[in-house]
Amino acid sequence: MNDTITEELQAKALNALDANPGILQASTNAPYSILVYTEETNQLEAVELQELPLLYPCSGRSARWNFESFGRVVVDKALLHRKRAGTLCIAISSKPFPYRVFTVYEGEEC
Repeated sequence: MNDTITEELQAKALNALDANPGILQASTNAPYSILVYTEETNQLEAVELQELPLLYPCSGRSARWNFESFGRVVVDKALLHRKRAGTLCIAISSKPFPYRVFTVYEGEEC
């Protein structure tokens, strides 16, 4: 995925987060919650970890990520939750590009 497209998608996700600031704190405090931004609907929602592979397949024709990527998301979420340092956000492009995963912290993005 082109860096410009990645940055635009991430900016859209952060704008959606700014419009719903309570979701960040709730997801940071919830051990099994990941934020998911969907560009097509311009919606940000908290999704439980166990629901991610059901909603966003890791294999098959419609897969835009794999089990290794999903495993990294699970590990990163666990470490962030343990430190109460922030949460993960998965940004899903309206185009058939791989998902963009990034960490968000209250007051800043990394």
